[in-house]
Amino acid sequence: MPYQKLQFRPGIVRDTTALANEGGWYEGNNIRFRMGLPEKIGGWINYISDVFLGTCRTLSAWRTLGNATLIGVGTSLKMYIAYGGAYRDITPLRASQSIAANAFTTASGSSLVTLHAPAHGAVDGDYFILSGAASSVGGLTAANLTGEFVVSNTIDANTFTFSVALHASSTATGGNVYVAFQLSPTPAHSTVSGWGAGAWSTYGWGQGLQLYSDSIWSQVTFGQLLIFGQTGGAPYVYDPTSATTPVFNRGVLVSSLPGASGVPTSQNLMFFSPAAHILVFCGTNSTAGGSTYDPLLVRWADSDSIVQWTPAITNQAGEYRLPQGSKIVAAANARQDTLLLTDTAAYLMQYVGAPYIFSFSRQSDNISIINSRAIVSAGGNVFWMGYDKFYYYDGTVRTLPCPLRNEVFGNLNPSADSTEYIFAGTNEGFNEIWWFYSASGNSDPDRYVIFNYVDTIWYYGSMQRTAWLDTPLAAGPLAGTQLSNLVTHEVGIDDLSGGIAQPINAYIKSADFDIGDGQNYAFVRKFLPDVNFAGSTAASPRVALTVQGRKNPGGTVVATPAQTVTLTATNPNIRFTDELSIRLRARQMNVTIQSTDIGVKWQFGAPRIEVRPDGRSA
Repeated sequence: MPYQKLQFRPGIVRDTTALANEGGWYEGNNIRFRMGLPEKIGGWINYISDVFLGTCRTLSAWRTLGNATLIGVGTSLKMYIAYGGAYRDITPLRASQSIAANAFTTASGSSLVTLHAPAHGAVDGDYFILSGAASSVGGLTAANLTGEFVVSNTIDANTFTFSVALHASSTATGGNVYVAFQLSPTPAHSTVSGWGAGAWSTYGWGQGLQLYSDSIWSQVTFGQLLIFGQTGGAPYVYDPTSATTPVFNRGVLVSSLPGASGVPTSQNLMFFSPAAHILVFCGTNSTAGGSTYDPLLVRWADSDSIVQWTPAITNQAGEYRLPQGSKIVAAANARQDTLLLTDTAAYLMQYVGAPYIFSFSRQSDNISIINSRAIVSAGGNVFWMGYDKFYYYDGTVRTLPCPLRNEVFGNLNPSADSTEYIFAGTNEGFNEIWWFYSASGNSDPDRYVIFNYVDTIWYYGSMQRTAWLDTPLAAGPLAGTQLSNLVTHEVGIDDLSGGIAQPINAYIKSADFDIGDGQNYAFVRKFLPDVNFAGSTAASPRVALTVQGRKNPGGTVVATPAQTVTLTATNPNIRFTDELSIRLRARQMNVTIQSTDIGVKWQFGAPRIEVRPDGRSA
């Protein structure tokens, strides 16, 4: 019987039927395409063995003047710097006070302690630091009442409770202490509701909508400094100093630095304009308007300065209010310019020098962007995710065609607290843009979709991640996980996020193909595999290969038992399982290759099947 070569187009297409996509791929997970052929993605390992508090939402990376590599880690609870095998807490302090007497009240047999701190301003879940306790209270020593604690229950404006490691031996009131309050992690959700909130037609006609606005840390590096702040909060600065070993002091207000003038009191997002070396805030307060917040206002500091924000004839500080939209959502550098996106329009921000400093030109109307982190620059262009499709900017705002659009937006969890956690990142080594999103019923992202901007193909899969940063300062892209740590991608071939190698389940399934135009049944007896196991570490790496068939596109699927293809030799030539004996009679068929073992790396080539027409269909 004759052999037929199986060759499939690169990329996965799911916005058609399986039969309409004949000659392509229809399903997959944890795969990518290289040289047009599908292969298993790379593995990941822990960046460091330490863990942090909260869920990582944003990342940044830079080198100090002392050549130390630092990673800024903004979580739902704190701001950290990853360095030297540990996460260093640099969360700023918002307030502090000394309590001279009767600071604590204990209850016999309870680990809950009441702190009497006038006008504390704390809410449940806030972190605070106690130091300088000089005496014991209720059997709890000064050591028991020193360190970092969490507010358990806010009783009133002057008292709250917190837990300690021991139980008090008696009921008592006393003690003195110094308390320093860290920035609040921000209430779980601050809400905006009513008509007009959210993208047009996202929810039912006339249906009131409640939007959730979680605090996300904005981060931007400025020389060896890290400028950062919570969404809607004041800007802070972390300075590691120029010593070889960084110093990990807590961030301080930019407005508290020497020479500070007109520093904004709030910001929604920040970026560094590379053309002019200028720090820019979006969604902030005007120079003339005091502390009044304006979600459409763009403000920038003087060139090469983070402290001089008051416009003058002698500097380049200034501001501009975008005229269209209700708020600035996102920004991304496009070559030497910056693309600003409001909730309805796109603007190009270009450096033009004095006296205007920047020009702003509207590039497009009637666009959408799902949140501030769903945008990324790659290959000189800007790409982002809207509420119902993808976009890109290459000098003109365009729709990005996506053959997985229904797969993504049909499974996307539309609740506002989930869409707020969607994020994008690049994997430049493979010319990829990754968008992570949450599927129906989940809040944190658990799926991804990839666009290869060189080959212009798409593929997708399932993976739990919370943040992403592609940086040359790490061995591969860094990602936050739900294990409260960071992992480095494209290192090894297995999942080592838990310290012990776990297999990465990777598979790809072709669309259906038939003999001729489908008027004949096909009989398949043998399958000649073509698999490259280069890079595998297992002694005998293997994949499972399955052929499925059916009488018609809507008919019952008949599958052959999964056949194993195993690497048998590498010297002098690579060899693997010679041929597979299968027996299948059907009108349409598809092929699946899958690996579920550790130590396996594979690429699927151009296999052959021994096939012949086997009679007319009934």
